[in-house]
Amino acid sequence: MASVAWRFNLADGTVIPILTSAVETTTAPEYITRTKFDNITGSLELSSLTLDDTGLYEVMMTPLSGHPLNGEFNLQVNERVSGVTVTPNTTELMEFSSSVRISCHVSTGTSLSYLWMNGSSEITVSSDRVQVDDGGTTLTILNVTRYDRGPYTCKVSNLISTQKSAPLTLHPIYGPVSIQIYVPVDPVEIGQNLHLSCRAESTPPAHFTWMNGMNEEIGYGADFQKKATLLDSGEYTCLAVNNITKLELRAVIFPHTT
Repeated sequence: MASVAWRFNLADGTVIPILTSAVETTTAPEYITRTKFDNITGSLELSSLTLDDTGLYEVMMTPLSGHPLNGEFNLQVNERVSGVTVTPNTTELMEFSSSVRISCHVSTGTSLSYLWMNGSSEITVSSDRVQVDDGGTTLTILNVTRYDRGPYTCKVSNLISTQKSAPLTLHPIYGPVSIQIYVPVDPVEIGQNLHLSCRAESTPPAHFTWMNGMNEEIGYGADFQKKATLLDSGEYTCLAVNNITKLELRAVIFPHTT
């Protein structure tokens, strides 16, 4: 090869000569320890890459015989993805009336692509309530319901690495709903334990009040127990109350004593 010249073009138009080889080879000081040049083929090997090495490289070759040759290529240096986290703009979510915007943050990484997951399912298509915006970095859920708990993760990738955030679980406030009373034993023999158990879906957990057929309060908590007497047959009501939503739900049962 009669002569070879390599140069690096920055985005602002600045041109940095890397190496010229004719009678002798001259390498720019900042590239001396990072380059290996093949005088026969004219190829250049660049090592210890940094993000600053991203850009357009040009080569101009003059063979011993023939016409001059020019070539160029764009080099993209990527940094590994690390420090992926997700944060919601609020954790105080009321079912049907609140919305949440979850942001995906990355400490390091270049040329990034984002994928949101709900459990093991990919969130790939936006709907009226679920939207992926800002180049994939944010997930917005409008009018959240109890079924929007997640867990949500953000998976960030580039050509050389992938990292997923820790899962985020939402806790929309709702309820109480689906109230039920369980009676382990019915009928109950006189002198034995009368046990009633009340359950209702609610976030935060519901508070329970027990009432008899005359609407008198006779106990508190999810479970009601007493020694059964002949007079204990009849109507029992469980009242479940969510102190934040202010909603309440009742269930009635008629255990028997014998």
